[in-house]
Amino acid sequence: MCSSSCENLGKHCHKLRHLNLENCSAITDRAMKYIGEGCPLLTYLNISWCDNVQDRGVQHLLTHCPNLETLILRGCEGVGSNFRKITENSATLANRTSLR
Repeated sequence: MCSSSCENLGKHCHKLRHLNLENCSAITDRAMKYIGEGCPLLTYLNISWCDNVQDRGVQHLLTHCPNLETLILRGCEGVGSNFRKITENSATLANRTSLR
């Protein structure tokens, strides 16, 4: 799966709630933007080991997916520890999103 596939998901799968992109090395912040904007009902997303996802892409998801309850980030080297601390310590995000 690549950014263009995620663009299609965002354009055509507006009711998507569960998405597992684990080990998809072609997934980038741009892909996260497409998914975030096009799939606002998303409640579960696994992007473990997606090495090209950075803080900006995760922030975009958290901003545009208000129903996101579970976000799995194992092995996402591009997502900084400072970003993880901020999101884990945010009362709003802690109450609605499980970061793993």
